[in-house]
Amino acid sequence: MSPNKTYYLCGFMGSGKSTILNNLISKHKVFGYDLDSIIENRYGDITEIFNNKGESYFREIEEEVFFEFFKKPQLFSLGGGSIENTNILRALIDSGTSIYLKNDFETLWNFIEKSDRPLVKLGKAELQSIFIKRVESYQKLNTILDARDLLKCEKKITELLGI
Repeated sequence: MSPNKTYYLCGFMGSGKSTILNNLISKHKVFGYDLDSIIENRYGDITEIFNNKGESYFREIEEEVFFEFFKKPQLFSLGGGSIENTNILRALIDSGTSIYLKNDFETLWNFIEKSDRPLVKLGKAELQSIFIKRVESYQKLNTILDARDLLKCEKKITELLGI
């Protein structure tokens, strides 16, 4: 394994970041964290945070928690909007170990349209606009994997981790 490196899973909501993280933790005993889970454990439900304190407050605590855990686990799954924060995006690019789980919007929409994710309630058109805005940042990340096949993504990530 690569104990001195942390790999960062990034991508739009529904791209499989948490699924891959959880699979690798259970199959290979990878040391990993999910940024959204840490936030929920500390601050409560993300939907409630969005509803009660707004997205800007959420993004502030997201940055705080990200940098608290930066470079600690082997694998770190980030929320889909983390890359909108220029400090986080720069750290990801500079790490050399950021991974974009790429998929098209229609496929992702099919995965998330019935979910209770805060931004989904904005509707398909607004969410597609957010997706388009984020893609430019995602494409700056170090490794791009086709998330239409999560098993291939997992295999590639295990190779990167050296497991």
